[in-house]
Amino acid sequence: MTLATNSQDYSKEELLNELKELQLLYNSLKSSFEKFTLERNHNERLLLKRTELLSAFNRYSIDLSNLDNDKVYQFIVDEFKSLFNVRGAWISRYDEKLSELVIEASTASDEDNSILIKHIGKTVRRLRTRINPS
Repeated sequence: MTLATNSQDYSKEELLNELKELQLLYNSLKSSFEKFTLERNHNERLLLKRTELLSAFNRYSIDLSNLDNDKVYQFIVDEFKSLFNVRGAWISRYDEKLSELVIEASTASDEDNSILIKHIGKTVRRLRTRINPS
């Protein structure tokens, strides 16, 4: 039966069956639309996050290019911590002559440093770690 036909040509039972079929079709289409909407919203959120991260990397690159050499390491760890939402970050440099890793910059707070002083007697800044060649 189609909408163009006269409903008087059909019995009540046929009309009810058609109504049930249309309701099932409606429910199926509604479910598909809701699923599509959820997926689209999820994808839009992901795209927005990626766009924000890309924009932050772009700003980071521009800001990094304008820094003096003595501020580069600290800038990198601060930005890394912010961009990736981590608790802390540091940069170590390998001193080949002494076979040591030397922490050049970190995001350790005063509180973090006070804990380190209690446990190892030093702050993290310029901390040296001997590397055993074997």
